[in-house]
Formats: sequence, C-alpha cells, structure tokens
Amino acid sequence: MLTSFSSSVACLGNVGPGFGAVGSLDNYSVVPAAVRFFDTILMLFGRLEIFGLIQLFFIKWWR
Repeated sequence: MLTSFSSSVACLGNVGPGFGAVGSLDNYSVVPAAVRFFDTILMLFGRLEIFGLIQLFFIKWWR
C-alpha cells in the first residue's frame, strides 16, 4: 500500500523516488509494466498541469 501510494504521488508531482519498493535506493523496475504505464500517464498529467489539459477540451474557456 505504501509503495503504490507513494509511487503515484511521486509520479504526479514529478519528484522521483517514493517510499517502500520505489524508494531512493531502489527503482521502478519492481512494479509491473501496467503500473509503470499508469505512472507515466500520471507524470504527463503532473507535467502538463491537469487544468491546462482540461482547457483544451472546453473551447468555451478559450474566449
């Protein structure tokens, strides 16, 4: 539970290491490929800022 929560928060915040199996002395190779893909999506959302991404889908906000 600690590993999954901290890896999600670390990827969303783009801070790198989390706690547990994805700590500073380990890497993300211990998590399954599906989780790494989900973490990649979280990294993109964290980097692009979710509200800026939402604005692309609502043209009404552009005006």
